Amino acid sequence: MAQALGNNSSLSSALRMERPTTMLHIPPGISLIVSTKLMGSISKVTAPIAKVAPWIAGGAVGIDIYNNQSVSWGNVYQGAVLGLSLIPGAGLIVGGISLLAEGVSFYYTGQSISDNINQNTNIIYDFK
Repeated sequence: MAQALGNNSSLSSALRMERPTTMLHIPPGISLIVSTKLMGSISKVTAPIAKVAPWIAGGAVGIDIYNNQSVSWGNVYQGAVLGLSLIPGAGLIVGGISLLAEGVSFYYTGQSISDNINQNTNIIYDFK
């Protein structure tokens, strides 16, 4: 959502023209009529978070590799999701599906997807 808010030109136009409502377009083709002031406030908070979040996620993958002294297929999965989620528009879909899949994985197995992948595959590269 932060990506959608930050890249929404109709929100920027509505804020400049002081319109009470604006149309928010969210992939895949969903449109919502929302309060311009509310979306402007949310955008100011979420835009910096959206810029920092990929760095935090990449750092977490790097710390996991460092702590385990190995690169696993779970790390490759996490890196792929991170990379794909950076694609404007499509990244929202990839990130949303990944988040939903993580919830399903935790519900049924009690572990993350990358932990399940690591249990069933070998380590790619061991630094030890």
